Amino acid sequence: MITDPAARLQTAFSDAIARTLGEEFTGTDPSIRASNKPELGDFQCNAAMGLAKRVGQQPRALAESLLANVHADDVIETLEIAGPGFINIKLRVDAITSAVEAMDTPTLGVITDDDHIQTIVIDLCGVNVAKQMHVGHLRSTIIGDALARVLTRLGHDVHRENHLGDWGLPIAMVLNTLRQDGVDLNQITLTNLDTAYRRGQAAARGDEKGLKAAVDRHVGPHRIAELETQQESAHDARSRAGELLVSLQDGNAEVVKDWHRIIDITLEAVAEALNLLNIDMGPENNRGESFYRDKLSAVLETFQSHNACREDGGALVVDFPTRERPMLIRKSDGGF
Repeated sequence: MITDPAARLQTAFSDAIARTLGEEFTGTDPSIRASNKPELGDFQCNAAMGLAKRVGQQPRALAESLLANVHADDVIETLEIAGPGFINIKLRVDAITSAVEAMDTPTLGVITDDDHIQTIVIDLCGVNVAKQMHVGHLRSTIIGDALARVLTRLGHDVHRENHLGDWGLPIAMVLNTLRQDGVDLNQITLTNLDTAYRRGQAAARGDEKGLKAAVDRHVGPHRIAELETQQESAHDARSRAGELLVSLQDGNAEVVKDWHRIIDITLEAVAEALNLLNIDMGPENNRGESFYRDKLSAVLETFQSHNACREDGGALVVDFPTRERPMLIRKSDGGF
């Protein structure tokens, strides 16, 4: 039974090219295309046009040679050369009906190969906690969902993962901002969290280069004082967020509760968007950076036991011969 006439033509014409021009042309793409003029045929082969230049032949003469080497009587009704070397292909009626009948199954003709089933993880969505989704998230979500559906349809074991940005200093900055403002976490929305995220980032952003330039250029004590105050404020904000992060890493119950709350608020908004898009993803698919938090100590111990890191001012760093600066793996305050 012919289930895919187009694939059969692809193989038959590819083999014909090798028989005509030699083994070095094995696997050449025969350029089989659906015909844009149905009255002339169902498909057309355009290979002769490009191959003729490579082998120094006339396209039409090469097309005639290809016809003599095509063996696909089970699907081809007629072959006809047109123009300078195009080959029009008309399919047998029974080949078409056979392909249609092959789709009259519960799986609509999709054949799964149990010998090639794989376990496949697809990272889609990938939102950051306390931040609004943007068009980039929609892109990765829609493409990821489409891939997951196709691969599942082919019988693969597909795992959808929403890799949340739910850990680290940026999250601690949000929590620090909310705490400073005395916000009731039971009464806020993702829009409020997004605002707190941006404010937390801005508060911790100093201008060290600007301060140095101001001092070097003697711009005046008033401006220098402003930059020094800004720098001190940013340092204080980062320090408070760093302390909060360490408390979170240590499992402080109150901090962990607040952290869970801002995750819930974020995912409620995400779920609303995903439901609107008919994306197949639920809470069971969420796995964020925090998933690895209880595994990091063991990683550091491995580095230390193999002398692969060194201490630098209370921090642990890893040196690389190709990097001027080492990689920080644990900060001096104990944060990862």
